[in-house]
Amino acid sequence: MGRVIPFSEIDLFLKDLKLPVGCIVDTQLLVASVYELHTFYEEAEFIHEKLSEYEIPIFSTVTTRQEFVDITRRITISEVVADMCLANTKWRLTESARLEAKRIKARLDERAKSDEAPTMSDREIKTLKKLFSPITQSGRDGWTEICKEFFEGRLALAWSDLVENLGLNYMDMKDPKIQKLFHEDLGWDKMCRISEASCLSSSDAMILNMFNCTTMDFLVSADFDTAYAALVGSTDKPVLVPDSLYHNQLKTLQKWVDRH
Repeated sequence: MGRVIPFSEIDLFLKDLKLPVGCIVDTQLLVASVYELHTFYEEAEFIHEKLSEYEIPIFSTVTTRQEFVDITRRITISEVVADMCLANTKWRLTESARLEAKRIKARLDERAKSDEAPTMSDREIKTLKKLFSPITQSGRDGWTEICKEFFEGRLALAWSDLVENLGLNYMDMKDPKIQKLFHEDLGWDKMCRISEASCLSSSDAMILNMFNCTTMDFLVSADFDTAYAALVGSTDKPVLVPDSLYHNQLKTLQKWVDRH
């Protein structure tokens, strides 16, 4: 069985770690590092400072890169919609677009109150897209003009900035240096078994599978599902999680695992 450790115990944990190879970070940890509205923003800052202090190499996977870009996309368009609902907004909307923007903003506010990420779902984005295409709004040519103003060149830049600011090492499987970090092949069946064990999403299962197949010492996660998967046996290596996540949702499960 894996072991889940709260961030506050990292000094004690690293003290016993001899010549660490490095750690893998998951998508939610990366998002929390840059998104101030994220529930774990301050704890993500703390753990990054600790990893820097101990000079632990930090690695990200192709899955985390893809997911980070996707979440950045949803955060950005959610902020655009919030701006549309301001009293002094620059946007000139049709009545249908204005009402839909307000409905989406109300749902985002409710998510924030429930400690959920106040970001739009793909269904909400699709609904708004249909209202703007191909209608001309506020001097702009509908949806593609919104995308040009708020997205063009920014998603790739967001990832590049993250890599630089956090000192990330990207696990490019074509790189001979990265290949040396793997002690066994990844294998599609291995990923599926991880997913099957706790109904874990395929993207999270891919991260755990890579973690298992490398010489990485530990995983840093801000995701309950990943930590749960670790506790029920999807890895035998430690996973570090925010203290609030550990004490509110994982501590009792950790005790149960320890007893059994």
